[in-house]
Amino acid sequence: MQQSVKLRSEKTTGVRILSLAPMMGWEKIFNKKTKILILKSGNPGNKKVVIISSLHGNELSGFLLLKKLKKALLPISEKNQCQIILIPFLNVEGIRKKTRNDPISNQDLNRCFEKKNPPSSISFLKLILKNSSLVLDLHCFPETRQTLTGLLFTSKKNEKISSKNKALLNIFSPKIIWHLDFDDLDKSKIGSLGKWLTENNIPNLAIETESPEFLKTTEVISICQKIKKLIISTLSKNENPNTSCLPIFKRKVIFSPKEGIFTPEVKKMELVKKGKIIGSITDLNFGESKVVTNFTGKVVFIRNTVFVKKGEKLAGIAVKEE
Repeated sequence: MQQSVKLRSEKTTGVRILSLAPMMGWEKIFNKKTKILILKSGNPGNKKVVIISSLHGNELSGFLLLKKLKKALLPISEKNQCQIILIPFLNVEGIRKKTRNDPISNQDLNRCFEKKNPPSSISFLKLILKNSSLVLDLHCFPETRQTLTGLLFTSKKNEKISSKNKALLNIFSPKIIWHLDFDDLDKSKIGSLGKWLTENNIPNLAIETESPEFLKTTEVISICQKIKKLIISTLSKNENPNTSCLPIFKRKVIFSPKEGIFTPEVKKMELVKKGKIIGSITDLNFGESKVVTNFTGKVVFIRNTVFVKKGEKLAGIAVKEE
C-alpha cells in the first residue's frame, strides 16, 4: 500500500518538510531544504540517540548497517521511553555524484562544524544533535580493506566526555581504536563532527568498517549487535562506566607519492616493520615504484588495486600509544 504524505512545519528549521506516515514504527521525515531524510522512533523523553551515515557521499557501508538495525532498534526506543533517530543519507548530493565532498558547497562536510556559516545540511544536523545522549557516526574508506575500527575523540577541554567516549568504545569493542586528541593531533580534523560533539558535551564515537564490496553479511550482523549493545548500555542508569579500554593506537597514514595504479602487497591486520614494502604504484608510462612504510605496527586499512592520485591515502598503520 502506498504511504500517505502529510505536510507540517518545523520550527527548528524554519522550512516546510514532508512527513511520511509511520512505517513499521518509524516516522519518516524529509527536509525539503537540505533533502535529508530522517527516521524517528519514540519520543525525546529521558534520552536521545542519533546514528549518522554518509557524511561523506562516497561512503555507503553505513546505510547497510541501518537497514539491518531498523527493526532491532524499535523495541529499544519503546522500552526505554527514548528517541532514536537514524540519518541514512546525510550528504545526499555527494551520494548522487559519488564524491566525498558536498558538490553544492564543494566542501568536506566533516570539516564544517565550527564554521560560522556552514552548509545548510550541517546547520540542520546540529539542531538534531542538540541534547543527544549518544551520537554514532558511520564511515568507511571506498575501495579499501578496513579492519573494524573505533575512533576515540578526546579533548583536554572536556575530560568528562573524553572519559565517556572511552567507555563507549570499551562497550563497542572494535578490533582497533584510533585515538584522536584534538589538542595535539590531527590538525586537519579541525571542524570535524567528533571534535564539535566532544567539545559540546555530547558523548560520541565514529566507526570505520569495510567498504560495501567487502562487507560480508556476517560482519553486518556482528557490527549491528555491537551497536545495539552500545545503545542499550547508553540508555541504562549506570553512572560509572568501565573505562579500562582496549589497546589504543595512534593513526599513521601512508600517502601516495605519485599518480598511478596502486597494488597492495600486505593484508589488513598484518604486522609490518619500518621499511617493509606495502605495495607498488605503476604509472601510466608503465614504470613501477615501491611503497614502503616508515612505521612499525598493524595494517588497519589498505587500498585495493585502484588508480590513485598523488597525496591520496594508501594505508593506515596502527602504532601503539606509549
